[in-house]
Amino acid sequence: MAATNRIFIVEIRDMLFNLNTCIRIHNINTGKMLKKELNYSLIIKEQEKFFSSLPSLIQLHRVKAFVFHLFEFDDILPSKSYAFRLRCVEFCKENGIFCFFTDEVLLCPLAAILHTKTIVDEGQGILVIRPMGHGTNAFMATKLIREKDRYYILDCAPHITVEEYRDIFMDDFVPKKVFIFNETRVRESPDNILFKLKNYFNDAIFLSDDKEKLYTDAMFTKVLHLLGEKISPYDIAVAYVDIFDIRLDSRKTLFKVERFSILPYEKSVVIDTSAAKSVSLFQETTEVPPECLKEIPFASIKSKKLKITLKIDYNSIPEFTVEEESIKKEFPSNPEKARFVFSKQYFSVKIYDENEKEYVLEDSEGLDKTPIYISFTEKKPIIGKSAMEAYFN
Repeated sequence: MAATNRIFIVEIRDMLFNLNTCIRIHNINTGKMLKKELNYSLIIKEQEKFFSSLPSLIQLHRVKAFVFHLFEFDDILPSKSYAFRLRCVEFCKENGIFCFFTDEVLLCPLAAILHTKTIVDEGQGILVIRPMGHGTNAFMATKLIREKDRYYILDCAPHITVEEYRDIFMDDFVPKKVFIFNETRVRESPDNILFKLKNYFNDAIFLSDDKEKLYTDAMFTKVLHLLGEKISPYDIAVAYVDIFDIRLDSRKTLFKVERFSILPYEKSVVIDTSAAKSVSLFQETTEVPPECLKEIPFASIKSKKLKITLKIDYNSIPEFTVEEESIKKEFPSNPEKARFVFSKQYFSVKIYDENEKEYVLEDSEGLDKTPIYISFTEKKPIIGKSAMEAYFN
């Protein structure tokens, strides 16, 4: 992937108001761009056609990175989006190409910060505002904060009135810098929302340059930063824009990954197997109800403890796993005595050290109370929990 003949960054654009999917092939060395349009849109719904056409459209062996800049429509379920992203990543991996999904949430503030070469002090904030366009009078506002060597997105939300924005979104956030992406009519129409914002922020910096070029520069900068080829001091951490909810028995939340959590993300939680019968990964978006992407039952797990782990890469692709958690217990090397304890259903083995401290031994299935069952259903006799399950099944 790092070979010198890979000189193209390919941008796949499939936006809300585009009739056709647009492919932009950017030459890193010359800065030139070749634009190709497919005769359809919504590649997530036209996957077979899209992937089969790529080899004839692009010299894949010369591509350094694919950047997917997509609008995922309201009726696209999280499971469909997840499957599509996974397929894109696998396609790129097969062809030695770096894969990255991006959106306006990242590109817009990165374009503003990069273009103005803005670096504020650690802990200081930046506000970036852009019109949502297409006949609406709404705007999108993004709050960021500087920490160490990069920026982090705190929040991003659409607004239709300055009052709503001021009273709810801003709260106690006081930005050091304010950037507003300009439109030609802003200074000419007092009714325009951005004209009102201009008066609200007297010291705002208006960006009236070519928005497409600023976004392209931001995209290049982010890709090369992620590849480690050119580290940028203006970098913005990739943020997860939806919600992942880890639930026990599909109901009780164990933990959540909230909106604008930094990617890549990783968290593990250890639980008792007695706490639930299963654990599930739900994804929640602003447009559709929560959907279960994966459920893992505990029926076949023998350990008393489970380690539940969720990892999310910078393409928002989750890796959800459950592992048996072995708890290492220390026992006296030379116990003073041992005792076998029997009840009607179970037996246990206890040992004692020189101070009469009691230790309960676990059997091969991690239980400190072994069911008094024996089964001859296998070649060798089975005892304990497995024998009990064989009896009742």
